[in-house]
Amino acid sequence: MSETIHLDFETYSEIDLRSLGINRYCDDKSTRILCYAWCYSYVNAEYNDVHEYHVSDCTEKPAFNWKDKEIHAWNVEFERHVWHEVANWPYVPLKQWFCTAAFAAAAGYPRGLDKCAQFLGIPGKDRRGKLLIQRLSKPCKRPIKPENLKKSLDEMKEYCLQDVRVEQDIYGRACLSLNEEEREVYLLNTKINEAGIPLDTELLRCALDKMTYAKELLMAAVI
Repeated sequence: MSETIHLDFETYSEIDLRSLGINRYCDDKSTRILCYAWCYSYVNAEYNDVHEYHVSDCTEKPAFNWKDKEIHAWNVEFERHVWHEVANWPYVPLKQWFCTAAFAAAAGYPRGLDKCAQFLGIPGKDRRGKLLIQRLSKPCKRPIKPENLKKSLDEMKEYCLQDVRVEQDIYGRACLSLNEEEREVYLLNTKINEAGIPLDTELLRCALDKMTYAKELLMAAVI
């Protein structure tokens, strides 16, 4: 039997993920897991495709057996970093992580989860998601009242589950994958991003100081 895990995390942080990136996001002390959802997907001679969907609050260790299994997610780098750096769960080798969004891009499908689902004619993301993320996943000027918090967290869990359903459905229906060469390039790209680029921070500070000084001189000359 071939068994695959499809995973999604929902998190809170005071850090803006898009502007500062996944490393700063996961390193920040404010970042925490709200919930996570997963799906076992079995494929064998008897069952074409059997799913078991689950959702949970944050736990000290994964609530499922992940060893020697492929772990799939849409934009899997987010799940991989949250797994290791926020949840602090046991290390999972890079070779076990698979990005369904990369599969879709290689096949020429839309890069967004919801747009890809629409393209394939399958149910998409939970429409409440945008509001829930604004209220629960980042600092909010109008925080949820304590008496409504449990209901909102339950809705977030359902949103998280729906993301897993959509991602798994896209993966299963479209039979997505990368060929061997594409997979090698994807893994190499990930390793390069992980290594980063060495920077001389002291030199950069001096350059910024010089730039600030030169700007002040130019402004003084104009005035």
